Amino acid sequence: MNFIYRSRVEFNCNHGYENIGSNSAICNENATWEGAANCIVNLECDFETYRTPTCGFTNLRNGWTRTQVQHNRLGRQGYIAVARAYQDFHPTLTSPPVPRNNNKCFKFFYKLEIAGAAMNVKIGDQIKREYRTRRAGWQAEELNVSQSDTEATVAFVAASGTVHLDDITVLYESCSK
Repeated sequence: MNFIYRSRVEFNCNHGYENIGSNSAICNENATWEGAANCIVNLECDFETYRTPTCGFTNLRNGWTRTQVQHNRLGRQGYIAVARAYQDFHPTLTSPPVPRNNNKCFKFFYKLEIAGAAMNVKIGDQIKREYRTRRAGWQAEELNVSQSDTEATVAFVAASGTVHLDDITVLYESCSK
């Protein structure tokens, strides 16, 4: 494809990526572009967008569903992800590969329904944390993903019972805990 001087192109990032650069570029007379997209992996999800109900995360076995609730973790009407695990069915919500730079802090909120409900969080193939029903209501959690763990994925696995998940955010630094 050939572009002439002052041609304008628009950028869109692939599913699971976000643009932190320009949405368009203009062809300069010296065959360079002014403005450029910078698509990076989107590791965050608030489950509010219908078009991408699990954001850039892979919903293995379609066990996690985007569900409208009257009271999300902030006490407002909104959307969360819900999974129900059974004896041989453990729904898994997996992040895109974590970029290979710096430590990351995954922050998220979860709620486990009924006694015996459990969720595991894996980095790559290893379980890093196991969560069991302890307290009622939403719980805030932080999980460090160190540089040595990068290029791996972070997976939320419903191990038993019903698991609610909301507002996954990522800080590009170590967690405070």
